[in-house]
Amino acid sequence: MVNVGGRFTANSSISLREALIAGLGLTLIPTFVVEKDLKEGRLVSVLTEWALEPQAAYAVYVHRQYVSAKIRCFVDFLVEQFGSQPDWDR
Repeated sequence: MVNVGGRFTANSSISLREALIAGLGLTLIPTFVVEKDLKEGRLVSVLTEWALEPQAAYAVYVHRQYVSAKIRCFVDFLVEQFGSQPDWDR
């Protein structure tokens, strides 16, 4: 684990993107936020061999013998959308 610090903090990917473009340093940011900037050369990926540990997402719902069709459909949608590598990273 590496602890880092700095004077600029933000909880918005859009703010972090703007700081990157302004040359204020490095950040860990979702690739879909900066995809166009990477393709057009405004930003460059660094430390590409390093990655975070995978994170999990959970759909939490009341367990019953029969799950409603709406819940089942939504859970199936989540699995389809997020079950593998996101489209923007392909």
